[in-house]
Amino acid sequence: MGKYDLAIQDYDAALGFNRAYAYLKSGQYEQALADYSSLVQKNPDDASALNNRCWTLVVMHRAREGLSDCDRSLNLRAVANTFDSRGFAYLQLDDLAPAITDFDRALELDPKKASSLFGRGKAEELKGDKLAAARDYAAARAIQSDIEADLVRQHVLP
Repeated sequence: MGKYDLAIQDYDAALGFNRAYAYLKSGQYEQALADYSSLVQKNPDDASALNNRCWTLVVMHRAREGLSDCDRSLNLRAVANTFDSRGFAYLQLDDLAPAITDFDRALELDPKKASSLFGRGKAEELKGDKLAAARDYAAARAIQSDIEADLVRQHVLP
C-alpha cells in the first residue's frame, strides 16, 4: 500500500470517528453504533474505537454488550476514559464494587475527571454510603457544574 493509500485510509478513519461522534451526540445511537462497529471491524486493535463503541452501548442501556469492548480496549491501552466507560457499564448493571474500582482507576489517571467522580458518587450512594457520595458529587460539580445534567442527557445514569 502506497503513502497516498495510507493517507486515504487515515482520512476515512478520521471521518468515521467524527461522524460516529456526531451521531452519538445528536441521539442517533444506532447510527453511531454502526459507525463505531465499522471502525472496529476495519481495525480490531483500535482501542479508541472499542471504547467509543462500549460507551455508545452504555448510552443505549446495553451495558452488558459493551463490557467486552471496554475490556479489549483496556488490554490494548489503559486510559481514564475507558475505565470511566466500563465504570458506567458496571454501574448500569448494579455491579457496584467493580464500578467503584474502575472509577478509582480512572481518577488515578485523571484526578479531575468529573464523570468518574460523579459515577463513583452514584455507586457509593447506591451502596448506602451517603457521605462518600456527597463528597464525590461536590468534587465533580466543582470541576464541571453541569456534570449531572450532562450524564442525564447522555442516558448513562441508572
